[in-house]
Amino acid sequence: MSAARRRFDVGDWSSPSSARHRASILLEVARRIRADLERIAQLETLDSGKLLVDSRGDIEEAAFPFE
Repeated sequence: MSAARRRFDVGDWSSPSSARHRASILLEVARRIRADLERIAQLETLDSGKLLVDSRGDIEEAAFPFE
């Protein structure tokens, strides 16, 4: 929280270059989720006991908010 507060106080969190940088980070998160979809889905299945097909769908959906 203190790091977030410092960034907010500095004011560069809303600059256009900062927005582009944040967007690139979020898109990279989505890409990595999709790249590791099968492994993450298997872990989710082991953890929750749900069907692997359901876990795959859930993990795919988890990438969307980052885009």
